[in-house]
Order: sequence, then structure tokens, then C-alpha cells
Amino acid sequence: MTSGQWRVRRLGRYAAGFTVALLLWLNLASAPAPKPAKPLSLPPFADLSGKRHILVTDQKPSTTVFVFLATDCPVASRTAPGIARLAKRYAKRGVRFFAVYPNELESDDGVLRHARDRGLLTALPVVRDASGNLTRTLGAGFTPEAVLVSANGAVLYRGNVESLVVPLDASLSGKPVRVTKTGVAGCALRLAARVGPPSPAPRSLRRE
Repeated sequence: MTSGQWRVRRLGRYAAGFTVALLLWLNLASAPAPKPAKPLSLPPFADLSGKRHILVTDQKPSTTVFVFLATDCPVASRTAPGIARLAKRYAKRGVRFFAVYPNELESDDGVLRHARDRGLLTALPVVRDASGNLTRTLGAGFTPEAVLVSANGAVLYRGNVESLVVPLDASLSGKPVRVTKTGVAGCALRLAARVGPPSPAPRSLRRE
């Protein structure tokens, strides 16, 4: 091969690489921006000390993490001390953590003992969600599962605790959260049956 032919082939490879890079850039530039997550409508709730909490406030909005636990789940029990450490670490950056125990058959005493033995009580508020309403609103189904909520009440991440730090750091830095959902290796939550309005009586039994 002559030197002229070699230069032509080399220029051809450069041109092909440039074309591929240009097409990738155009695709990224033209891709629609991700839709912002819809803010939650979450009523105030209380922890086991009796203190009431409001997820979104006009005076002092903050990023919030809910971690769902159960006293009888070995994975949740092993993960709990790490959750306490995370809560203390991120409290310095204004992040609120809540440990939520939503299983129907849990007792307040059992939850308090479980949380105390694993260092949770001194690190974050512990919530007994006996009705399951808070858990359903946040979309959790497993333990230990973490739900990251932005200062304006939108869910940014839902998944395992091990992967929480990356989306949490991204949200605190004002960057988009790339991974919004991960799988959870743990135990399924067992919530109380949803309580709704009573069913209307059959027509034949109604008083006219």
C-alpha cells in the first residue's frame, strides 16, 4: 500500500468516527427531557414519641428518606445499623430520615425494642404505620426499602438501601437522579387491609 493510499484510508476512518459521534450527539440533544416526578399528597404523621411531622413545609423544605423495616425480617435487622449511620451522616446536610414499621401485626413495644437495639432511636424518628396508609402513598412493598423524596414532595428514588447514596448525593447537588428504581432483596411487607367507606346496603334492605 502506498503512503497516499494509507493516508486516504486513515482519513476515512476519522470521518466515520466523527460521523458516529455527531449522530450520537444529535440523538442526545433531541431526546425529550425526563418528566419531573409528581409531588405527593401526604398528610402529617406522627412518630412513636408523639411528635408530628409534615413532609413538605413552606418554611423549611428538606430532602427526606423513608426506610421501611420489620422486626421479623433478618435482612432488615442487618441493614438497620447502617441506616442509623446514614441518618447521622446526612443530618449534617439537612436530610431527614424516618424508619417506618408498617407490618400489620407489629406491636409498638416490639418496634421500639427492635429500633433501640439497632441504634435507630438515637439517629432518626421511628414511625409505626399501623394503617399502612403512609407506606401505600410512598409505594413501598418490601423491607428494607428506601424511598427518597425531594424537598417539594416528589419521589426521586425507590429501592434498596445499598444504592441510596448515589441518588441522594445527586439530588443534594442539584443533579438529575439517573437511577430511580432498584430491586430489594428482603421481605415483603404485610400491611393491614385498606379501610374504605362502607358498601351501600342492597336495595331491598334500604329504608326509603
